[in-house]
Amino acid sequence: MASSSYVWLPEYQEAAAVGHDAAGLPVETRKSQEASVAGSLRTTPLEFARVLSDMLSSDGKRVLLNQTVVDAMLTPQARLGPRLEWGLGWSLQETEHGRSFWHWGDSPGYKSFTVAFPERRASVVFLTNGDGGRNVYQWLLRIGLGGRLSVADMLDSLGDYRL
Repeated sequence: MASSSYVWLPEYQEAAAVGHDAAGLPVETRKSQEASVAGSLRTTPLEFARVLSDMLSSDGKRVLLNQTVVDAMLTPQARLGPRLEWGLGWSLQETEHGRSFWHWGDSPGYKSFTVAFPERRASVVFLTNGDGGRNVYQWLLRIGLGGRLSVADMLDSLGDYRL
């Protein structure tokens, strides 16, 4: 993951997407000098998708994470509702589309969401550079999955949560 870091790197100055507020105006880019697992990851959609692909690999050819790490990440640590649990960094949810794990990000000017369905070996990564990004990825999820994803309803109930 050569283009990913938990701290701001000088090469991001030219490559990083500028975030936008609800009015479409640019927001100041946070340039974290200290790593924070709660919100300083800088990555590309391709590199994040590679992590998910690696997590979904069932042929023993993982490159980034070993099976013990993946199993630990996807083991329930806390129950948040009848069909929703939290693993190590991932929400775990039984849906009408099967078992899933997902994560979201919500910072001023940026919204992100990723979800994976292990039985289908399918995943999607959404990284947006606007405060309206949640509406975009929820709309695309509804189209792609052929209905509502209960996680989208849960995120709606959070309102404008920011790290």
